[in-house]
Amino acid sequence: MIPGFDAGNFRFKVGCPDSAGNPVLITNSFGETFIRSVVYFAEDGSILVGTEAENAALANPQRAVFDWKPHMGTDDILYTAEDGRKYKAKNILAILLKSVKETIEAKTGRVCDEAVISTPANYNDVQKQQTIEGAHEAGLKVLLLIHEPTAAALGNELHKKKDGVVLVFDLGGGTFDVSLVQVKGNLFEVIATGGERLGGRDFNECINQKVLDEFEAEHNYRPNQKEHPVFYQEMAQRVEHLKVSLSAQKQSQIVLSCDGDQFKTTITRDQFNSWVLPLAEKAMKRTELTVKEAKLDWPDISEVYAVGGGSMPPIIIELLEKLTGKKVSRRCEPHCAAALGAVIAGRLECAR
Repeated sequence: MIPGFDAGNFRFKVGCPDSAGNPVLITNSFGETFIRSVVYFAEDGSILVGTEAENAALANPQRAVFDWKPHMGTDDILYTAEDGRKYKAKNILAILLKSVKETIEAKTGRVCDEAVISTPANYNDVQKQQTIEGAHEAGLKVLLLIHEPTAAALGNELHKKKDGVVLVFDLGGGTFDVSLVQVKGNLFEVIATGGERLGGRDFNECINQKVLDEFEAEHNYRPNQKEHPVFYQEMAQRVEHLKVSLSAQKQSQIVLSCDGDQFKTTITRDQFNSWVLPLAEKAMKRTELTVKEAKLDWPDISEVYAVGGGSMPPIIIELLEKLTGKKVSRRCEPHCAAALGAVIAGRLECAR
């Protein structure tokens, strides 16, 4: 059994082969198909990850590590424990990998000591080496590091397609990358990639500010994150739910309270689209530029994949289809494509 890890900066997902060899996502103890990429260092010396870490961080945010992935490949110290131990990004990765490794073993009843891990296409040798070191620290031997766009394309069954060039539009929680993957038989090569410091969190923050504006207009004060951490946590959850709801319906409600003041607002899909349009257009411009830099035209692209949780809002798909002139593939849910593709990559690697 070789699991595939999608070690995202915002969400961490893992896939495993089922009894028939097909990739499936592993759920955590909360029944989620992902864990939040958050680590919390408790005062008693214990370490929490995922949702538990995120909840604990409400009271003591200085003990939590978020947004660790941009520090891979550096010697940046992200946290120093009471015993003096210093944690770099690779150590945070190791903690997350170890937690997921334990989940896999508990769910499957099998030992998990090997893995395929997806990494950004633009990772340099130092970043890749630190990824391998983090996995080793977690008790995992890395059989393969696969580029995230290639993994996502495999999750969309690229290995069953004829030769050509596919475009992978990857809008994650904290990063955005667009890549062009050339397919020749069972060989997959990323021939161009580009990106922006942009992600689903930016879309969420845009909605957060609109909600705060409306709350302030109604109650004559603006909740402060330091003084009202629970309000901000609830707002983050409601906004995340809002994005999912508006993918299926034309309007949705957000209900919140702060210091006893109740707040309710209805947000339509059209409002949401107008608020996030500048961010969506920024991603489209980067996509267009990447294709031009590769000296390709849209007819040269055989298929388009949208992956990453941030690509799920309808406005993203609409703009991407308008830009490329092609229907976006829907063979695989965007948020799980890289994890499932990493499992397939492991299977193909072992078959060679």
